[in-house]
Amino acid sequence: MSGNGQWTIEDLLTLASDTAIEAGGLLLERPGKAPDRIGTKAGAGDIVTDADRDSESLIIQRLLAARAEDGIIAKERGAFTGSTGLNWVIDPLDGSANYVRGATPFAVSVAACDAIEGRSLSPLVGAVFDPAQREIFRAALDTSGVHQLLHPSAKGTGSAA
Repeated sequence: MSGNGQWTIEDLLTLASDTAIEAGGLLLERPGKAPDRIGTKAGAGDIVTDADRDSESLIIQRLLAARAEDGIIAKERGAFTGSTGLNWVIDPLDGSANYVRGATPFAVSVAACDAIEGRSLSPLVGAVFDPAQREIFRAALDTSGVHQLLHPSAKGTGSAA
């Protein structure tokens, strides 16, 4: 957060990126481990696992610890209304079917959107982290997207280098 107590686009992008990287690190702690629970959502190909839920819980905890009044739209838990007009949109494990099979790619996605007239969402920042490749794709409003490889010693956690 900037020195004046206001959040900048860069602050939001850092929060999205760091949170996605941390959740990706959690997913990497489980390689080759069969999920305890696998269920389906919309169809047989749309699965949800305990890894999805654990990653989502971590992301929600981190976001609310930093910005408790924001809304959250979570893939597994649904929407939580906030009071700031800012909504976090998260996919805690995109590619669950690959993840369950020990295959890639799979990713963690975290984005912040500004509500317009209480209905539409206008993207402000977004981060997509591929834990297996230690790659993060980041973008912010009015900037060009940035692709970064994390330092090899990061092992799926820590900030982008």
